Amino acid sequence: MAVELSKKDLKPVFFDNDGSADDILALITLLTIDNCRITGISVTEGNCYLKSAINSVQKVLDLFSFPQLHVGMSECNGLHAFPDTWRVKSKELESSDVFKQQYTVHLSNVSSEEAVDLMANCLIKEKEKTIVVLTGPATNLVNTLEKYPQLIEKIDRVLWQAGAFLADGDAIAPDVDGSAEWNIFWDQVSAQKLLKSGVPIFMFPLDVSLQITIDNYLLFNLSNNEENVLGVICSKLIDFFEAANKKKHFQALLPVMYLKYPELFQFENTSINIEQRGTSVGNIFRSSLGARIRYAKRVDDESFCELFIEQLENYKVKMPIV
Repeated sequence: MAVELSKKDLKPVFFDNDGSADDILALITLLTIDNCRITGISVTEGNCYLKSAINSVQKVLDLFSFPQLHVGMSECNGLHAFPDTWRVKSKELESSDVFKQQYTVHLSNVSSEEAVDLMANCLIKEKEKTIVVLTGPATNLVNTLEKYPQLIEKIDRVLWQAGAFLADGDAIAPDVDGSAEWNIFWDQVSAQKLLKSGVPIFMFPLDVSLQITIDNYLLFNLSNNEENVLGVICSKLIDFFEAANKKKHFQALLPVMYLKYPELFQFENTSINIEQRGTSVGNIFRSSLGARIRYAKRVDDESFCELFIEQLENYKVKMPIV
């Protein structure tokens, strides 16, 4: 039996992402979680081509029969563009058979408001504070807070998949040393502004992402049961993941799974700053003069994978009749 996601007593969550296959997989999982409800979605043209990513988001919402959920297209630009070889994956996904059925895409999903104003209205209308799940660059969220500074008080916390401490980063570009992670490297100025905003930040760095192995066992258990519609879809989405180190791993999924299973993660407190120039631009580093954050240091990878599979299996979607 499908979980009712529209109950008003569920925790409001706004999903701000940058349109990669990893983000689409995270969105699918987020829609299955029964202790929160998504109030809106914004997509930044980071690791995607925007129109392709929006189309994939709409297909997911159609899959869940959720056409009333509005999606905001962000007009923000970064300082360093993601590689085209990564971004083109969003076009390949859009034209693939991942979702099998040809859905009638509900154009009404796309808000007439730019993403900044959509996010602002979604935060304002909620009586309680909203959790922002941020799986892309900080630019769209920072632009919202700069235009509507009073909304800082409407955010419970930001669950941000970003940064790298001990692990090498994944941002490969000319004249940089590879220590930065892409969600910060794309716009390190906005990333620093978010840290200084005073909004509580729970960071999920690349270090903890690398602790979860996407192996044949996981893929088999996602795809071996055709009745597990979401598992089959997510196993196909993983084929579109791109990684600088040639090893695929979950990133955007981590803050989503934290919403449902916080016991999987071990957090620590620290203070950080972000390099704003030089060959290490975008790299995060600990500093007593930096902004206070909580960051995920460890994750129980075995339980994570088991609960992820179980989460998809337990949610039954109604496939549209073609």
